[in-house]
Amino acid sequence: MKLFAAGALVIALAGSASAEPVPPPTTIDDEGVRVWIKSYLKVDGWTLIAADGGAVAFGSPEGVSQGADKTLTAQIRHEFYHPMRMGDFDSRSNLQTWNIDCEHKRMRIVDIAIFEDNNLAGRSQARSFRNAEWTPVEDKTSTRGRTFRRICEAPTTGHRLN
Repeated sequence: MKLFAAGALVIALAGSASAEPVPPPTTIDDEGVRVWIKSYLKVDGWTLIAADGGAVAFGSPEGVSQGADKTLTAQIRHEFYHPMRMGDFDSRSNLQTWNIDCEHKRMRIVDIAIFEDNNLAGRSQARSFRNAEWTPVEDKTSTRGRTFRRICEAPTTGHRLN
């Protein structure tokens, strides 16, 4: 995976042992995922954006900001149902800073922090990609596509993702 191919790496040790692993949802449907979120995730202030067969995506309580270049920036949190292998690290959650160009339908991830446990907890690794390449976003039904659309719609609703 190219996520950890460039940039500065930071490793943080938050405690000596991981928390008890969060079990996956009983069912991967709206109700099963809703129960899983309510039972296991700390989401105060986070806006649920989308879910798929592997994870749920949330928008940060800080919402969306617009830069001088008219691109948008938002922090997106992913909570995985099962550990996700990223480089040499098994991650159950991550926090990504997205830079979005709505006009040209493209995005790039400029920062990522991956965490060993759900709820952005446990050992972590972080990288910055300030010169990340733009990636087209075409599929409006994918989790990435739905998240992109919500971010692009946010400025008309007070810069929040809800």
